Amino acid sequence: MGKVLLDIWILIDTGTVIFNRVFDPTMENQLFGMLMRALDSFAKELSKGGLSN
Repeated sequence: MGKVLLDIWILIDTGTVIFNRVFDPTMENQLFGMLMRALDSFAKELSKGGLSN
């Protein structure tokens, strides 16, 4: 059986959720957006040579 897409999230650069379609809502929309923004920021920092502090 193939994989099925259950959730769709559309966020802007600031982490604000502008659209979501969630099969099983267990997390606040904006909390998820902020989490994705933090992970993106962390990944960008690591790609610049790691964290200095």
